[in-house]
Amino acid sequence: MANEDYEDTSIAFARHAIFLENKKQLIKKDIIRQTLLKDHRGSFDVLVDETNRKLKETFGFELVKADKKKNSFILINRESAEYAEVVQETYKDAKNLYPFLPKVGLISFILAFVALNDNKLSQGELNKSLEDALDINISQDTEFGQKIPEVLTDLIKQNYLDRMKIKDGAIDDQTYYSWGARAYVEYPIDKLAHFIAMVYGSENIEEIQEHLHSALQKQ
Repeated sequence: MANEDYEDTSIAFARHAIFLENKKQLIKKDIIRQTLLKDHRGSFDVLVDETNRKLKETFGFELVKADKKKNSFILINRESAEYAEVVQETYKDAKNLYPFLPKVGLISFILAFVALNDNKLSQGELNKSLEDALDINISQDTEFGQKIPEVLTDLIKQNYLDRMKIKDGAIDDQTYYSWGARAYVEYPIDKLAHFIAMVYGSENIEEIQEHLHSALQKQ
C-alpha cells in the first residue's frame, strides 16, 4: 500500500474508531481488514501504528488490544483514565469531584465485587453487595437517573461485563456476571486493588492484588 493510501486509510480508521467508542463498542480487526484494507489485509499492524499516531497527537486517544478478544481493539483516552483513578474515594464522595465520576465509582464497585468473587458473581449476590456497601435500593433510580438493572445492561453493551445463564441444580437458570473485555483494559488490577483496600480499610494490598490476578487470569 502506498504512503498516500495509508494516510487516507488511517484517517478513515480513526473516524471509525471514534464512532464506535462513542457507542462503547469493540473495534473488530476482521471488519477493518475487510472494509478498509481489502486487498492489503497483511498491512493491518502498520495501519494500527499510523492510526494510533494520529489519534494520540490529535485527541490523546490510543487503540489498545482487548485482553479477552484478541481480534478486537478498544479506544481509550489516557487522560480520562487518569481522572477515573480519582475514584480512590468513596462512591458518595466521588460525585463532588467531576460530574461523570459517580458512575465511574459505581462501575469500580461492581467490577470489584465480581473480581473478588473469582470473576463469577450471581445477580442476587451482586444486588446484595451493592445494597449493603452503597446503601442503595436496587429497584430505585441511582443519582444519575438509572436503576441498577439498567446500569448493568449498559455495562454489558459497553463490554465492561459479560453475562451468562447457568442452570444451578434444580433451580431455574441463574444469571452470573464476569469481567468484559473493556474492564481488563480500563481497570488495571493493581489500581483496583488499591481501591478495594481503601473501601474495606485493608492494608494487605499485595494479598488483594494476588487474589485479583488469580481470579482474572483464569478467564
